[in-house]
Amino acid sequence: MKNLVWFIIGGALFYYLYTEGNSNFAVPQHTQVQRSGQAINRVDFMVLFDQKQPFSSLAADYYYTVVEVYLDSCAICKRLEKGFNPFLEQRQDVLIKRVHFPESGMNFSINSQQEADELQSRIESYQVCGTPHVEIYGPDQQLVSADNCGSKQGTDFLRQWISAETGISRRSL
Repeated sequence: MKNLVWFIIGGALFYYLYTEGNSNFAVPQHTQVQRSGQAINRVDFMVLFDQKQPFSSLAADYYYTVVEVYLDSCAICKRLEKGFNPFLEQRQDVLIKRVHFPESGMNFSINSQQEADELQSRIESYQVCGTPHVEIYGPDQQLVSADNCGSKQGTDFLRQWISAETGISRRSL
């Protein structure tokens, strides 16, 4: 019985990874990028628990903002990352915020119950149930697509978008 469960899970994972997915996908329109005099980092890195605001706070005006929570050991994260440079060459109106999820134990100095409660509340607010976890925000800072604990809609959307813009097979992302 246990082997049958693993077989079904493996089949579902294979189907998810290697099917072309949603046929009603539409490539987001290019936006007129308005830049200030400051240089904008197109790819930023941060650590999940250093991020003190919700992911929506990372969205930038006039840009599509992709927030990706990743693990160094995540094979899907690594494949997705390979498509980022060609994608960014095609889309000057996209920013990627890569948020590292620490794999090897986390040490916190918690001095009070209030700090512990605040940290727990922040962790729960992220709703990250696996990696990669992708949230995509439009130029108006509104959510376009996002993963949640029940679906990988944001990841699938990003894979289709990268494939449509670069010609890289969705299966290799």
